[in-house]
Amino acid sequence: MDISTNWPALHELGADDVVDIQAAGTGGNNRIYRLLMGNGNILALKVYPGGADDRDRLEAEFGALRFLTDGGVDCVPIPVAKNAEAGIALYSWIDGQPIESPTAADMDKVIIFIGRLHAISAATSVAALHPAREACWSAAELIRQVEKRTARLAEVAPDHAELADFLDTRLRPAIKHERRAVFDGYDRMGWDPNSVLPHNRLVLSPSDFGFHNALRRRDGDLVFLDFEYFGWDDPVRLVADFVLHPGMRLELEQRNAFVRHASRIFADDVDFKIRLRILYPFVALRWCAILLNEYLPDRWLRRSRAGEARSRGDALSRQMAKARHCIGRTQELAELIHDDR
Repeated sequence: MDISTNWPALHELGADDVVDIQAAGTGGNNRIYRLLMGNGNILALKVYPGGADDRDRLEAEFGALRFLTDGGVDCVPIPVAKNAEAGIALYSWIDGQPIESPTAADMDKVIIFIGRLHAISAATSVAALHPAREACWSAAELIRQVEKRTARLAEVAPDHAELADFLDTRLRPAIKHERRAVFDGYDRMGWDPNSVLPHNRLVLSPSDFGFHNALRRRDGDLVFLDFEYFGWDDPVRLVADFVLHPGMRLELEQRNAFVRHASRIFADDVDFKIRLRILYPFVALRWCAILLNEYLPDRWLRRSRAGEARSRGDALSRQMAKARHCIGRTQELAELIHDDR
């Protein structure tokens, strides 16, 4: 995308004194630019590729960051201005480095942030904000999402022998097994898998949360990025997604400590740890399906528009390897949750 085509839209946002624009990287769905202003200030320009879904992500992210910063949260970018029609938004520029090897101090800051989200959630009306993107407020919804994703992959599987084999021999059998495990677990507890969590058990979640979406400033503080999917969700999803996220690598001790501390934060939800134990393997299967999105033509087109540099063949091979790794660790990670003390 040629950023020059957005100059009129930038002017509409009040960015009339831009003296320099530099490409600052790409996300899975967007592009980031560093804007040097005439007064010396630096802003981040985020370009969302286009289409209704991208406008929704822009509105969700901008609104989430405005809500959080208005509430005193200072470890996220500050929203400055947006033009949804043009698919662009301005945020404060974060001068920091990617977190490749999280330290104990980094883990502590994540826990503190989750604690803030929990406290803000308790003081916020559910009606004030939307559900998270693909929120899972019930076990049945989590299962439905995984099966829907798998069905979409099955539509393109005839054109990809490796994908077809993975679906037939690994993913579908695992879904069948874990679906039964979820139903059995809920039955033992006397719960209905279709029952939706009450509002007082939901949490405001970034959804795509982890060190892959954070920067470490020079003073050691972390800034958390990417709130396109922010909204209300089951805290089980927040905790399980963080531990499972393929965009980062955590040591076993770090995963264990995170689960322990997060369980304390959500201790007022008396069923939290039980739901986590039952649903955790199915969240892992959800990640297996997500990792294979590049097989879907529309998803690959979005990646390309956002500046994906890999060839599609390389991307598919890499994502398949990640999916195999993820599904291979499902039970190992489930044991981690059961070992929580």
